[in-house]
Formats: sequence, structure tokens, C-alpha cells
Amino acid sequence: MDSSPSSTPWPAPIRYILAVLLLLTAIAVLAFLKPVYSTIGLGFIFALLFYGPVQRVAQLVGGRYALGTALFYLLVAVLLIALMWGAIDLLISRGEDLAKYLQIGARNIQAWRGGVPEKLADAAGQAAVWLAGNLLRLAAGAASLIGQVAISLFFSFLLLLNLYQARGSLRGWVSGQLETEVRQTLEKLDRIWIGYLTAQVIYGAVLAIASWIQYTLLGVPYPFIMAVLTGFISLIPTIGGILSSFVVAIPCLVLGSTVFTEMPPVTFAIIVTLINILITQVSYNFIALPIVGRFVKLPVAVVFIGVLAGVALGSIMLAFLVVPILSSLTIIGGYLFAKVAQKEPLTSPAEPETGPPGFFSQFLADKP
Repeated sequence: MDSSPSSTPWPAPIRYILAVLLLLTAIAVLAFLKPVYSTIGLGFIFALLFYGPVQRVAQLVGGRYALGTALFYLLVAVLLIALMWGAIDLLISRGEDLAKYLQIGARNIQAWRGGVPEKLADAAGQAAVWLAGNLLRLAAGAASLIGQVAISLFFSFLLLLNLYQARGSLRGWVSGQLETEVRQTLEKLDRIWIGYLTAQVIYGAVLAIASWIQYTLLGVPYPFIMAVLTGFISLIPTIGGILSSFVVAIPCLVLGSTVFTEMPPVTFAIIVTLINILITQVSYNFIALPIVGRFVKLPVAVVFIGVLAGVALGSIMLAFLVVPILSSLTIIGGYLFAKVAQKEPLTSPAEPETGPPGFFSQFLADKP
């Protein structure tokens, strides 16, 4: 007979008070971490995207996960250093071109004052000042951005290591039918987040390449930088393509075309904006959205309001992640609502694991 003492259950009032205290503590921790939300979010994205490749590298080194993770991040660091070196070299070599473009923009603004309404000319002048100031701020803030990316990468490295050590940590808390339900919920979260981020990265990369070809043919100033901005900003659901089109229109309005030099800058900016809006909206609604819809099932109106809320809060990261966040809340909320209503959540028969567990479902996997 087992004579080990059993723990005495706490009374219900004490458990309720502790639950409230834990909730308040969680809220306080979230408020404390508010200054680093963007770093945490970026690190979380890196961890999700790198989870699969890290698993493959770990298999290549004999299943040693820590070594595989270290080797993968070492490769990422080498690639980032090479890219930064190339970017610095490009900025140095293009410094004279930038000064020339700004002079052209100043001459264009002076020429417009005699041929366009005064308010439009003033708006163009303000746009030129805005562009020049933001280019200088961009150069000054490059080190800060690089530092944030480096910190986020290191955080994602630690996160992947800690998650691997926490693998199987939920197995002692759930069992039987509850384990099946929780496992399938976590697998749904895996499909949502990995599918959404993978589809967005592919869409952004393809759009950036297509935009670079378009900008080069049309003579948009700094086509590579504008293409990267287009691919990046267009990742914001629903409104990203329109925002990126207006961002690209500013240098077109101020500097004009480097190919169609006889075309008025205002006409050129309007043409580029219309083409960009057409391409980004068609590609997003008929290519990206159906792909993302396979993983995230949300009404377009809900996505639109969520994106606007993220932008209103001044968080591009939240605007980008609002779709998988809302979808995850829908799945978790539906599961909890079914339990509260004493109804069985919809589950399918359990299937045996045929590969490495996913980012979230690893909490119910076998311990390492």
C-alpha cells in the first residue's frame, strides 16, 4: 500500500483568490514588457519561421538539437553580416547619386510653382523635405534597427532552446480525451501560425522581386529600396498594398522618372501609384488571400477592423500579426466556450505522429 501523504486540496475561496492574483500578475507583467513588445514579437516570428529548418539541421547532426540550433543561427548571422556589408557599400557608392536626386527634386519643385496651384506646389515641397528628412533618419536609425534585429534573433535562439527543454511539459497535466482535444487545438495553432507566416514571406518576396522589375523599367528612383519597402509594407493585410503605393509615389513625385525623363513628375507619380495599387490589390486578393485563407478562416471585415486597430495603436507589428492572433483567439475561445457550455468540442480521431512535433504541439510531445 502506498503510504505517501497526499496533498490537501485548498478551499474554493482561496483557489479563486489565487486565480485572480495570477491574472493580475500576468497583466502587470504584460504592462512591464510593453517597451519591448516589438522585439518580442519579431523574435517570436523568427522562432516560428526557423523552427522547421532548425529541426532539419538537428537531424543532420545526429539529433543534437542544441548543436543544430547553434549551427543554424551561426549561418544566419554570417548571412546578415554579408547583407549589412553590402548595404553599407551600396549607401556609400550611392551617396553622390542621392545628392544629385535631391538637387533635381529642388529644381522640379521650383519649376512646378509656375505651372501648378500654389497649394500643390507647397505640398510637393513639404514632400521633398519629408523625403530628405526621412532618408537622413533612415541612415541614422540603421544602427538601431540592426541592433533590434540582432536582439530579436538572440531572443528567438533562446526561445527555441527553452521550448525544446520544455517539450512534453503538458503531458502531466492532461490525459485521455482531454489530451486529444488539447493536442488538436495546438496542432491547429501550428497550422495557423506557420502557414500564415510562410505564405506572407513568400508573397512579400515575390512581390518585391516583381516590383523591382517594374520600378527598374519605369525608372522609379532607387528601385531596389522601393521594391523592398513595397514587399515589406504590403505584408500588412488589406491596407498594406495601398500604403506602400503612396510611399513609393513620394520619390516619384519629387524626383521624376530616370527613364521617361520628359514625363512630368506629377503624371509619373500618378501612373506609378495606380499601377502599384492595381498590382498589390490583385496579387493580395487573388493570390495571397486564398493561400492564407487555407490556414486562417476569418471574415474580411474582422481582419480589416483588426488591422486598423493595430495601425491606430501605432504598432506595425500588431497590424501584421493581427490575423493569426484573431484566428488563434477564435480557436481557443471556441474550445473554452464549448467546455463552459458543457458541449464536446469538435475533434477528429487521433492520428499517430509521423514527424517532429510542431512549434506549439511540442508541449504534448515526448520529452527530449
